[in-house]
Amino acid sequence: MPTRDESKCCQEEEAHNRHFDTGITCITQLAEISDVRLKEEILVMMVEFAGNVSDKEILKSRNRVLRKAAYRESTVFIHGHLGPKKRIPVSSCVVNLIRKRFPDPDGQYIGFYWEQDYEASEMAVNV
Repeated sequence: MPTRDESKCCQEEEAHNRHFDTGITCITQLAEISDVRLKEEILVMMVEFAGNVSDKEILKSRNRVLRKAAYRESTVFIHGHLGPKKRIPVSSCVVNLIRKRFPDPDGQYIGFYWEQDYEASEMAVNV
């Protein structure tokens, strides 16, 4: 990962510790992450339910929209609901799994930004 904030192994994250009691060595080995939380059908339903992305945007940038939904869903699963304007980086193994599942055709990824790194207008437009 390009930044220190993004370059964290799931084993370095205290919030993941409860999952390592099951004998796994990486959070991505959990079925709840790989088989449930990152299912395309579930992510599409989440995006549609939230209503903040138009059908046109989903058609235009489907994998980008699904990646963002997957980052949110994995964060909620691991850390719980954070609330507005509270952001934390996703473990690099989870990011890699999500990018592999929903790749950008050009290999261009934005990466993690803290809230203060965004202009307010960009946050409203970016999904």
